[in-house]
Amino acid sequence: MRSVSVILALLLAASGCAAQQTDDQSALQPKEQIRFIKDRNGRKVGLTNRLIVRLKDGSSIEELAQKYGLKNIRKIANGIYVAEVDDIDRMLEVVQQLKKDPAVKYAHPDYVRERMRR
Repeated sequence: MRSVSVILALLLAASGCAAQQTDDQSALQPKEQIRFIKDRNGRKVGLTNRLIVRLKDGSSIEELAQKYGLKNIRKIANGIYVAEVDDIDRMLEVVQQLKKDPAVKYAHPDYVRERMRR
């Protein structure tokens, strides 16, 4: 009986540590912002605070980050990055500025769509 109590106590302690670790990890995760808008075909899409940018050879993501206020930059392929803008209201403006930048091959918002029902 005592071994069952010890095992139960260990399981409870372990689950408490795991829950605390998960809470700590979620505190480190950036908060995603989503605003739903209609695309040109009238479909509902989500505009996030993330963008995707591809740089021309020899360009520096650090320079662009400083110039346009990009945060939480993550490389997803050679020369292609996902980055965040602090304010979702500035997203389309920043994307337009990036498209005009000579260091950028392309830039666009990271749209999301609602799951289609079958």
